[in-house]
Formats: sequence, C-alpha cells, structure tokens
Amino acid sequence: MRIGRRANRQDLPDRDSRAELRAASRAELLGTLGPDEVRVVPDPPALGTIPPAGVPWSGPERLRADPGLRLRWLAVVVAIMAAGVVVIGLGHWQVGACIVGGGMIVGAVIRAIVPSSQAGLLRVRNRPIDVTGMLVVGVGIIVMVISRL
Repeated sequence: MRIGRRANRQDLPDRDSRAELRAASRAELLGTLGPDEVRVVPDPPALGTIPPAGVPWSGPERLRADPGLRLRWLAVVVAIMAAGVVVIGLGHWQVGACIVGGGMIVGAVIRAIVPSSQAGLLRVRNRPIDVTGMLVVGVGIIVMVISRL
C-alpha cells in the first residue's frame, strides 16, 4: 500500500486472516509455554520492605523496583546548591553564587557519566542537551560573579 492514498477494502486482510495473525503472534510471544503455563512476574516490593524470594537485592531489576535509588544524583546536586544558598544567606553572595554554579556543573558531569537509566530526575531531555544546558547555566553564573568582582 502506498503512502498518501486511502486504503481500499481489498487492501485490508479479511477477518479470518487477522485472527490467524493474532493467534500466531500469541504463540510466538508465549514460545513453548502453553496459555496455562505462562510465568507470572511478581509485583515489586513496597519501599522499605524485604523483597520476596526471587526479587533481587541489586542490579537493574532493583532499580525498576525501587525508584528511590535514582534520586541520589539529584540529591547530590540539590545539596550543593542548597549549601550555596546558605552561604548567600550568610552575606557572601559571590562565594555562594559560585557554589550554586559549581553545583550545576557537577550536575552536568554526573549526567554525562551516569547511564540514562540511572540518572533519575537529572534526565530531562537527551544527554547532550541536558549536559550542555547545565554547563551553560553553571558557567554563566560563575562568569557573571567573576565579572562583578
């Protein structure tokens, strides 16, 4: 069928062949297992509880089960920036602003190094855009502070 023209009834498969395709795709998905022998994957454990047998304590399966593990990178960046805000509040705005800019640069480095599946909330767009955006903001803050000295 060409792109740009409407599909005619002759182009579409009939009802029987569609049912055969669905049955064939189900058989492929199930593999050698019959419909009564499909393995059931347990739900991930609740946060703070001991996982049941068969649920790993570490690895990519745990990251899917425990999304809190992905927040540690954001917590590092927020802690650095919060320290900068505290220093600004104490009256040393140049030093505090440099710490805030440094926190953005640390976030860019973390985003560049850590895999996207573990970056958590540091992952907003794709990696080059995230890293470039945080570097531009961090370096821009530091350059503005240094130009005011």
